[in-house]
Amino acid sequence: MQRVDVAIGELAGVDCALLTTAFEVFRGGTLCEHAALTIDRIPARWECSRCHGEVARGGFLRCTQCNAPARLAAGDEIVLQRIELEVA
Repeated sequence: MQRVDVAIGELAGVDCALLTTAFEVFRGGTLCEHAALTIDRIPARWECSRCHGEVARGGFLRCTQCNAPARLAAGDEIVLQRIELEVA
């Protein structure tokens, strides 16, 4: 294995530094022994549950256009995006 790419949302509850350290420590003797780990951070993004307009973060989580409550549209995910293998 050459490479592992992961996308982690800001609100996923994952400490990326600890994940990187754990990957480095425990990959020895596995298929990932020589693989590089790449972590893409996904920022939290809120949108209106009714009109789907973007809602500013850090404020009151209601739509300024229709006053509907906001919902988390991105930022809580943990996604394995890519595994790159070298085939002999």
